[in-house]
Amino acid sequence: MIAAIRDNELLTANGYLMEHTAFNLFDLTVGLVIVLSALLSFFRGFVREVLSLGAWMGASIITLYAFPHVAKLLGHYIHNPTLASGFAAMLTFMFALIAISIMSGLLLKFVKSGADVGLLDHGMGLMFGLARGVLIVAIGYFIFSLAVNKNETPEWMKGSITRPYVARAAHAVAKLAPSYIDELAGDAKKKAEDLDKRLSEDVKKKSTDSEDGTDALDDVPVKNSTPSSEEKAIDWPDAEALKQRVDDVTKEK
Repeated sequence: MIAAIRDNELLTANGYLMEHTAFNLFDLTVGLVIVLSALLSFFRGFVREVLSLGAWMGASIITLYAFPHVAKLLGHYIHNPTLASGFAAMLTFMFALIAISIMSGLLLKFVKSGADVGLLDHGMGLMFGLARGVLIVAIGYFIFSLAVNKNETPEWMKGSITRPYVARAAHAVAKLAPSYIDELAGDAKKKAEDLDKRLSEDVKKKSTDSEDGTDALDDVPVKNSTPSSEEKAIDWPDAEALKQRVDDVTKEK
């Protein structure tokens, strides 16, 4: 799992990446996500944001660890493994989110209100929003690292200022993820590589056939137009010969 976050992405501020970086689209995206998360938490308040995020995170964690067991149970009724896994993940997440949200709503009723509490609540909400934004960026980069190979990383991302720090945060997220996530990512990559290999072989074969001047219709057997000894036309007698035969038969009678 940790191997998904590549070592050359974890350089510090004194490393090569920081000497050859510039502010780009990746940095802008990271900044927007963190700022928007901070502003949203500031206006909503720390307590409400913690309970809301806690519900989503709790449901996600429960889903990550429980859905394989639910998928195994659904496998007795749904014979398609992919469909069973999808339903298991969806149902597990929905039930967990609803249950935790109900408990969060009950807790909000016991929270004190007031000017002093409100100011502290909003200030802590701002700090919480910053931390949540960093977590969102780290998880997004972690998923990106699982889906994209090292050689496929866009050039504009390689020159990002914030990328080394985001990669470090993603490295920490990778340590918390279940081990089967790495197995699923490996299987998906292997299937994609096998499919790409088969498609490349098909294209190469068709290209070779075109260069040789052959066609798929060339393999279809063509019937020989020359008649065989058994298919030669019957030698029918002409009219004079047929009349002579009739006369001979009449004379014999």
